[in-house]
Amino acid sequence: MRPRDGREGRFFVECSYPHRIVKWVWKPGAAANPLGGTDRAELTGCTRLEYWKIHDPGDETHLESLGIPPGVK
Repeated sequence: MRPRDGREGRFFVECSYPHRIVKWVWKPGAAANPLGGTDRAELTGCTRLEYWKIHDPGDETHLESLGIPPGVK
């Protein structure tokens, strides 16, 4: 099934459990994306952390272990 705007999406899911989405690509359709181009993302890393232990201010440092800079300072 395609979205009403005609976009086409491709999703890449790993075969082994837990079947994570590791990559996706959206191509614009008839009603082109106002931002232009394609929307894509790829999983670059993951870690299993206990949210209830790392949800306080200052715990953003855990993002750095995945190469993600904290978004809010």
